[in-house]
Amino acid sequence: MAVQGHQFSRPHFCLSLSEIASRTNSRQLPSRESNSLSMEVVTRRVNFSVSGSSRSVVNWYLLNSGFPPTLAISNALTPLIIQQIASPQPIGNSSELCKNRSLESNFPRAMLLLKEDEIVDLTLSQPVPLTAHPAAVYLDSLATGSQRTMRSSLNIIARLLTDERCDAMTLDWSKLRYRHTAAVRTALSRKLSATTVNKMLVALRRVLLEAYRLDLMENHDYLKAADLKSLKVTPQLRGRALTTAEIQGLIAHCRKEGTAIALRDGAVISLLRCGGIRREELLELELADVNLETGAVVVRHGKGNKTRSVYLSEVALELVKRWLEVRGDEPGALICPVNKGGRVTIRHFAADGDGIYKLVKARAEKAGIAHFSPHDFRRTFCSDLLAEGEDVFTVQDLAGHASPMTTKRYDRRGEARKRKAVQKLKF
Repeated sequence: MAVQGHQFSRPHFCLSLSEIASRTNSRQLPSRESNSLSMEVVTRRVNFSVSGSSRSVVNWYLLNSGFPPTLAISNALTPLIIQQIASPQPIGNSSELCKNRSLESNFPRAMLLLKEDEIVDLTLSQPVPLTAHPAAVYLDSLATGSQRTMRSSLNIIARLLTDERCDAMTLDWSKLRYRHTAAVRTALSRKLSATTVNKMLVALRRVLLEAYRLDLMENHDYLKAADLKSLKVTPQLRGRALTTAEIQGLIAHCRKEGTAIALRDGAVISLLRCGGIRREELLELELADVNLETGAVVVRHGKGNKTRSVYLSEVALELVKRWLEVRGDEPGALICPVNKGGRVTIRHFAADGDGIYKLVKARAEKAGIAHFSPHDFRRTFCSDLLAEGEDVFTVQDLAGHASPMTTKRYDRRGEARKRKAVQKLKF
């Protein structure tokens, strides 16, 4: 099994600091479980090359001051869940990384939930095959964006339980019992909002379910450990809806600038505004997904891997066509990087979505518009359609929501719609 390229945040097997130091200096690691490993230090990172016939991935937990090893796996004969168990450190978008760091900073090292012997017992002592790791199996079932969020949640829970010694990939989730999960719920509820805690508890319950399904937990242990009530949540609207004037200002600024980058940005804004699509969905769009005659856009990689169609208005379609005059008709990514000289590279933006976040942020600053996120276009999309009298089920279908209750949370019409509705009553 050849290994090069994937970045592991924390592989599985623990080495002492002295062992790491000596093996780093000697530039090699010993054989283990029918695998031979060699190590080379490059700019304070550890690069591995792994070969062998084992069908499991030997993940080494290197405690070397936070410098992660860079690994990649290529072997067509080894159909394992590589990406999730390898847990590549997500580059993530800027706002999400800041949020995750903020969450983790809420839990100081002094918060010790378990005794030393319990922490040791909860730590994996040897590598686990990817298909037998409950956290890996759970994460693999999620869409890319959800993987980043839930992996971060599991990391926080694991570090909280083990005084920062384990993360999602090195904690033995099958050994968690009700006393552990109840302590986690209590600790999280003291530091985080109810909405955030409930999201993290969902991840915890799902990993416990996978541990049970993998025959790593007895039925009664699973039922007790997963029996955690969600916290009561006071509904609060997140983000904001953009005004018509703000949207027109963004489009006008792109048209006035007229560069290849501005035309690309105009197409992005039109797709987010009129398609109501998620950032991750935008990144996956191909040229062939857009029908320039009807304005239909096929979203093939929606949340939950669902496919749906959205439709662009005449103005939005015109902006996309102007971008395609610059991009050309070469098959591939619809939205592509453009350098300052106007050269277009036909490839997708990075899957973490950070490029789109920065693109929208920069365009808003240039147009003198208050900060908003790409997802605020989606909130605006739902609110405006509801305000125009479209029924919630149509909006739900266009947005790709699993439930109309989710669509309702995107409604930003506020009290004005209630006042307007009451005026229709007759005496």
